[in-house]
Amino acid sequence: MTVPDYQSLMLPVLHAIADGQSHRLADVRTTLAEQLGLTEEDRALKIPSGSPVFDSRVHWAVTYMSGLIRRPRRAVVELTTRGREVLAENPAAVDNVLLARYPEFLDFKMRARDRQPSHPGGDVTHQGWWWRLRLFVTLRNYREKGEPWRPCRADPTRRRSALWPMVGGGARMWWVGGGDRAYDRK
Repeated sequence: MTVPDYQSLMLPVLHAIADGQSHRLADVRTTLAEQLGLTEEDRALKIPSGSPVFDSRVHWAVTYMSGLIRRPRRAVVELTTRGREVLAENPAAVDNVLLARYPEFLDFKMRARDRQPSHPGGDVTHQGWWWRLRLFVTLRNYREKGEPWRPCRADPTRRRSALWPMVGGGARMWWVGGGDRAYDRK
């Protein structure tokens, strides 16, 4: 069997710590490896840095689920109230799409993006994804404050970069990805 990716490990990690107790991460990895039927060869696979692939993917699964799992101490994890709520929904899978419903995940993604050095002329696709996420969070925050926004057709004469409304002054329209879609205050 091949080692599952980190998103495929998210739900099994939640089930492994569902009893509400604190668990050592090493014990969680051992339990998951047994449940998934991983062989010693599978567990011995290494990433270029020398760490085991399986251990790395479990680590990333736990890291991405920061709102569902908390770390009371180094290498110890436990389920949060939100994690119990997600398990109560009995989802078929837990992945980044499901996690995007929760502000803790969006905050985690924004903090991670803010720590990355900016590269002029970098990956435009990634930058577009980042600004769409930032826009989503901003619109969600406006909605929570009771200031509704609605999708509208963009006016090409008012075209501005996605950065402008986030940094400056009372923007009325937010551009999404340079196309003709925008969000306008009602």
